[in-house]
Amino acid sequence: MYTPPELQGMSFRNRCRSPEHDGFGLAVLIFQLLFMGRHPFAGIGKMAQHLSLENGEAIRRGLYVYGQLAHQSGMRVPPNTLPINSVPPRVQSLLEAAFVNKGGLFRRPQATDWATALDQLKKGLVICRRNSCHVYSNHLKSCPWCMLAQNMGTVFFGRASFHETSGFSINSSLNYRAKVDAHVLQLSAYHDLNVYVMRYHYEGTPLPAACRGVANDFIAGVVIASCSILAAYAFSGFFLFGVLFGLGGIMQGWRKPEYYNQHIERKARLNVSEKRARSEYQSMRGLHESLMSKHAKMKTSALRTVLEYEQLESVYDSEMRSLVQKKRTLQLEEFLKRYMICSSCISGIGPARKNSLLAYGIETASDIVASKVLLVPGIKEHYYQVLSQWRRECEKKFIYDPSLPVPAEEIDRFNRRMLARRDNLQERIRKVLHELDSFEASASKDMSESIRAVEVACQEWKKAVADYRVMENT
Repeated sequence: MYTPPELQGMSFRNRCRSPEHDGFGLAVLIFQLLFMGRHPFAGIGKMAQHLSLENGEAIRRGLYVYGQLAHQSGMRVPPNTLPINSVPPRVQSLLEAAFVNKGGLFRRPQATDWATALDQLKKGLVICRRNSCHVYSNHLKSCPWCMLAQNMGTVFFGRASFHETSGFSINSSLNYRAKVDAHVLQLSAYHDLNVYVMRYHYEGTPLPAACRGVANDFIAGVVIASCSILAAYAFSGFFLFGVLFGLGGIMQGWRKPEYYNQHIERKARLNVSEKRARSEYQSMRGLHESLMSKHAKMKTSALRTVLEYEQLESVYDSEMRSLVQKKRTLQLEEFLKRYMICSSCISGIGPARKNSLLAYGIETASDIVASKVLLVPGIKEHYYQVLSQWRRECEKKFIYDPSLPVPAEEIDRFNRRMLARRDNLQERIRKVLHELDSFEASASKDMSESIRAVEVACQEWKKAVADYRVMENT
């Protein structure tokens, strides 16, 4: 597990090991110290059973599962593992250099390189605000141990500063419900469409001078038709053709062509402006209904979150009672954690397999569950059955004591989970209150702009009506 890839499968007799070779083992040890005993080449994937740590194949192939190119091998890190970015970038780059062959050469860090990087890591450690037992690098925004503990349900590095009588409560003085109820969407009132139309008055644009008067063709037609009728009466119908020609000019109308062109233009403008005004009005009404509906849904969602927050204390009490009722199971788990795999004699499970189990976070009898054990390369069903039998033998030694309280570790875990839930709900409520403020401001602006668009459209419509009436009255 600590032999570099270039020496895997080789005999050490008469072979001189260099500091470069020792640099690999040193890097593995440092990795295990930083990542809770995990091995940097212990991964899971399709090829994991053939690339176990026992036969050294994973190391020989250079399958550093935390590396930048690990995804190309189809291998990935085991579940419930600290991410590689939990350590500063400098430490990440040293680990990459120690385990990844680049260009056929290894440029492994020396002990002095590690001393400098780890000293910088130590100086950059900060204490977790939620659990004073947790420290982490200051390049991170949140505590990785808290996240890992939440996912695994395991307390790391001793107990946290919580206990059974932690007095879990919510801050009722924040008045979240009153703050949500105070949010009322006040939009500008709108009126019936006719109100906007009748609000404006226009005299109408007078007709151009070219559109006024009688058309020349109409006058000519009247004159020709009149003269032709008189002539036809006097000369026995010889001028009937002139009468028809004159009537043709009269039938074209007495208005000038410019008048009819202006009529068509104003009629078209009237139709377009009316259509636009009605469309803007319908859009405004639809916007008003949409904004009111969305605001109501946002408030309903916010009140549901507030209700969940208000009920946290009763939920806490209920779940605490359920936790107390599980004392036997919890006591058993605590009891099994005393039996360490590495120090126990288990038939068929030698030092190599124990190291493999340890590399995957399986340390005690409590960890012997199928979902964990069968993920370890080299540990097949047969070995799982052996380990399960050893766990059952350990369980036979357990004696339940109903007088004992719930294990402090479980109380701590429960308290942290409830506090995290409370913090999450408070953050959600603050967020939705901010969203309501932003929505109300933007909704008021959008509604005002929509009403203004209706007013402008109605002005254009009323002006088009007035211009068209000028045509009818002229």
